[in-house]
Amino acid sequence: MATPLIFQFAGEESACHLSKVERSKLYGYVEKEVVDENGNPCSLVTLASDGRTLIGSGGTTFAYFDPDGHWCDKKALQAVDLENEPVNPVGSSFKAPIALTEEVTVEDYLSHNVRAVYTLEAPEGFSKKLVKALEKGTIFHFPFSYRGGLDPDEGFLFQGQDGALWLALGKPTSIAMVGLSESGSAIPSEDEGSDDGEVDLMDFGLM
Repeated sequence: MATPLIFQFAGEESACHLSKVERSKLYGYVEKEVVDENGNPCSLVTLASDGRTLIGSGGTTFAYFDPDGHWCDKKALQAVDLENEPVNPVGSSFKAPIALTEEVTVEDYLSHNVRAVYTLEAPEGFSKKLVKALEKGTIFHFPFSYRGGLDPDEGFLFQGQDGALWLALGKPTSIAMVGLSESGSAIPSEDEGSDDGEVDLMDFGLM
C-alpha cells in the first residue's frame, strides 16, 4: 500500500492517501494514431544532426560535461542559486509529518498557477480539530515535494463545499508589467500653448 501523507495540526496527526484528479477524467481526451500508406502504425524517431540517421525511442539521453568537455557524474553536481550559493535539496513530504501552521487567504491561493490537484482520503478519519478548522474555510499553506528535490511546490490544503478535502500544488504566478518608464501628456501646459494662454487641443474626430 502507498505511503500515507501525514498532516499535523494542534497536536493531532491525520494520515491520508492522495488520489490525483486527472484532467482527462474531467474533460476527456483524444488519441491520434499515425499509420503509413499500408495502414501499419508508425513510431516516433529522432533525426540526428547528420540529417540521415534515425534514432528510435530510448536511443537518446542527457549527459553533463564540464567546461573542458569531460563527462560529469550527476551525483557529483552541486546546485547553486543566482548568487552562486549552494541549494540544499528538500526531502519527500511523505517522510515526515507536515505541520499545518501557516494560514493564507483565498487571494493568496488564487495568485498561484496550480499544476496538480488531489483529493484526500483518510482510512482512520481526519483529526476533529483539523476538520473543524477546514470547515471554517481555513486554507493551510506549506511546501510540498512528492519525491524530494531542489524546487518544492507550494501546497494548499482546503475543504470544498461538498465536504471533500483537497490538496492543490502550484507555483506563484509571475506577472511582468509592461509600460513606459515615464508618463507623458498629450496636452501641453499653459506655458507651452499659444501666446494668449489658450491651449490648442487636438480634435481626433478630424483625423
